[in-house]
Amino acid sequence: MPSPYDHHWRTVLRPETLARDCYECVRCGVGDRPRGLRSALEVAHLDGDVKNNAPENRATLCNTCHKREDHATWWPKYQAWLVAERERKIDAADSKRPILTLLKEAS
Repeated sequence: MPSPYDHHWRTVLRPETLARDCYECVRCGVGDRPRGLRSALEVAHLDGDVKNNAPENRATLCNTCHKREDHATWWPKYQAWLVAERERKIDAADSKRPILTLLKEAS
């Protein structure tokens, strides 16, 4: 699945949102860092749908406000992904172990 944060997001949508919001967090008002340093601002999807790039669904938030906004919905999804990824890795490793294949065939 392609990333929703593709070239168009990085070069058009994100800069457009930052400029519209005057390079400030719309919640707490923190401004962006000087040129040359990594940006302190992020662009959030307010409804949580990363495919909904409508201008009214995007807002400039600092890292702290963005975490406050997204944490309640993001954290359980991330935890579920971690468990699934761990199980996938274990299954992949187990498939390379001949003894486990023999044990499955024997039962």
